[in-house]
Amino acid sequence: MHLRPSFIRLRLGALAFAAFGFAAAFTATAAGQDCQRCMDGYYACRASGFDHDSCVNDLYFCQQVYRCAREEPPQIEP
Repeated sequence: MHLRPSFIRLRLGALAFAAFGFAAAFTATAAGQDCQRCMDGYYACRASGFDHDSCVNDLYFCQQVYRCAREEPPQIEP
């Protein structure tokens, strides 16, 4: 009878670990999409005719907000 509370704690621990793993995987997937959105925004900015510095500043801000690795965009000639 004494084993029952520890068995319940073990199950709850496993459930909490599984929920945390699912949340971490879901967050990592979402972050990857947001990081790609930042680079897509940079290309759209340059295609609209804005200067390189303005578009790069927007890109860096987006990467900072979504906690992406800072990625240097290529120079695009207008």
